[in-house]
Amino acid sequence: MDLVGTTSPYVVSESESLRYYRLALSAIRTLLLHPEYAQSDEMLAACILYEMIDVVGESLGSHLTGVASLLRTRQVHGNVAGIRGACYWTWYRHETWAALRTGRQMSIDETYWEPESIASFSHLTPEDVANRVIFIFGQCINYCNDDTTGKPREAKAAELDQALDDWKAKLPSSMTWFSTDKPEAGPVGCNHFEAMWFVFPHSAVANQVYNASKIILALNRRQETASAALRGLADSAFLSTQRRIEWHRRQIFLTANAGIPDAWSLVSSQCLYIAGLVTKGVQERQKTLDLIDQCQRSSGRKTGVLSNDLRNLWATEMEVF
Repeated sequence: MDLVGTTSPYVVSESESLRYYRLALSAIRTLLLHPEYAQSDEMLAACILYEMIDVVGESLGSHLTGVASLLRTRQVHGNVAGIRGACYWTWYRHETWAALRTGRQMSIDETYWEPESIASFSHLTPEDVANRVIFIFGQCINYCNDDTTGKPREAKAAELDQALDDWKAKLPSSMTWFSTDKPEAGPVGCNHFEAMWFVFPHSAVANQVYNASKIILALNRRQETASAALRGLADSAFLSTQRRIEWHRRQIFLTANAGIPDAWSLVSSQCLYIAGLVTKGVQERQKTLDLIDQCQRSSGRKTGVLSNDLRNLWATEMEVF
C-alpha cells in the first residue's frame, strides 16, 4: 500500500509499512523452522511476495536463492499447476531481474527443468506461451553472465538464437500484433511516437522479451564482429547486426508505448532497459526513461535504478565522443 498508494482513507506511513514488513519477515523465518509450515503452499507464496517487494539494494536477489532451494526441495517447476506453478514463474521473473542487475548466474537453470519441446503452441494459453520465451530470456542472461570463451560459448549462443526463432515461428496468429497506431500531427516540437497493440497483454510482453533476448545475444557477439570490421573483414556482417539490433529495439519501444499492465511491468522495464542500451535518438531516449518510470509508478516496484543507469551510460557516451 505504501509503494503503490491506495484509495482507502487509511493512509500507511513509510515507517509503519517497514515495521509490518520486518514483522512479516521475522514470522517467515520462524515458520520455516517448522516442517509442517515450511512445506505449505502458503509459505512458498509468502516468500515469493516478500521478494516481489525487495527488488533493490545491496542484498538484491539474496533471498531468491533461498526460494530456489524451496522450489527444488518441493520439486516445483514451470509445468506445475495452481499456486505452486504461479510461484515458480513469479520467482523466475524476479530471478531474471536479479541476474540482470548483479551479473550473476540464475539460481535455477535448464539442468533443473525446461519446457518440453512441442510442434505447436495452439493448445497453450497466452501466458504459457509467454512463460516459454521468459524461460529462454533467463538462459540468455545466464549466457551473457558466463565468463567462459571459445567454441562451446559460440555454440550456446547459436542454440539460444535458434530457440528464439523456433518460439517465434510457433506463435499462433492471436499472439501476434494486430495494430500499429501512427501519431497524429501535433504542434512543432511535440514528441509523438507510434504504438504497437496486441490482443493479449501476455503477447505484448512476450514480444518484448523475445526482442530483448535477441539484443543481448547480439551485443555479446558484436564485439568480435566489430573487431573483424575494423580489420575490413566483416563490414557487411557488422552493419547487418546493427540493423537487426535497431529493429528489435524498436519493437520493444513500440510495444511499451501501447501500455503494459501492472502485472507485467517488472519484465517490461527490464526489456526497456535493454532497449535503452542501444537507443540513440535524444527524444526516444527520454521516452524510454518515461516508460520505465511509468512502470515503476503504476506497480510500486523500485525500478528507478534502471533509468539512472541509462542516464549515466548515455552521459559517459557523450563524454567519450
